[in-house]
Amino acid sequence: MAQVNGKRRHALAHDLALHAAPARSTSDTTVTDVREVLASTTARFGTVLGELGSPGNGALRGPLAATTPGNSHADSRREHQLERELALLVQVIAQTHHMAFVDPLTGLPNRTLLLDRFNQAVSQGARQQRQVALLFLDLDGFKHVNDTLGHRAGDSILQQVAARLTSCLRSSDTACRYGGDEFVVLLPELDGRDDATVVAEKICIELARPYLAEGRVVRLTTSAGMAVYPRDGKECGDLIHFSDAFMYQHKARKPASPTICDALQSAPASATAVGRNPFHGTQSD
Repeated sequence: MAQVNGKRRHALAHDLALHAAPARSTSDTTVTDVREVLASTTARFGTVLGELGSPGNGALRGPLAATTPGNSHADSRREHQLERELALLVQVIAQTHHMAFVDPLTGLPNRTLLLDRFNQAVSQGARQQRQVALLFLDLDGFKHVNDTLGHRAGDSILQQVAARLTSCLRSSDTACRYGGDEFVVLLPELDGRDDATVVAEKICIELARPYLAEGRVVRLTTSAGMAVYPRDGKECGDLIHFSDAFMYQHKARKPASPTICDALQSAPASATAVGRNPFHGTQSD
């Protein structure tokens, strides 16, 4: 094999390993052999890679056998070709990773990535004796927005919700689009339920601000439920079920009709009210 610059080879191979095994942390990743990484990733993504590119564009063409050892006359051109192929492989695996773990509309983690991060948070919480909370959020009356303004307006609101959720969270937290207009927030490394309550209240207030979609102002409220590991459950599915059930109790106690008006009109002030705090006085402390 043509000898690629050492630093460049290590950087590319390091990226390959990270994208090929997304659950592993950077500190746990050690790559010493580019060919080993290529072999493992080709076994997983060989079909995709074999279909990439066309003659003349520098993309991978056919099997990765093009990068296997050749004769003793390998030159710098072959070295650069290998670098291009490795860089393309990093890009392809990154795209595959994105499609597998990220919601395409909002850019938030999907259920698969949420579960992976929950398991990591639980393991870390057990070592540090910290708690982990899940918040289940549902936009009240969102179907009416879709039916009235159309799905493009609905998609715009979901994207705005995702951005607002992210702005409320720490870098260690995770906001997930669970499905439709439902979102789940993972809060690791907590000292107790009160820490999660503070974040939940902040989120509900932020999501109650008006949205602008298709030239119309839309005001929505959010129903929310909370569950805390390990008291309310020890599995991610159990905590989601618990917080989902509590969320529906909260939803049943308040009206779910959204307010829609023209951008230049003023919606009633009452439409922005968050309503009764869903995190006090219902679940046992």
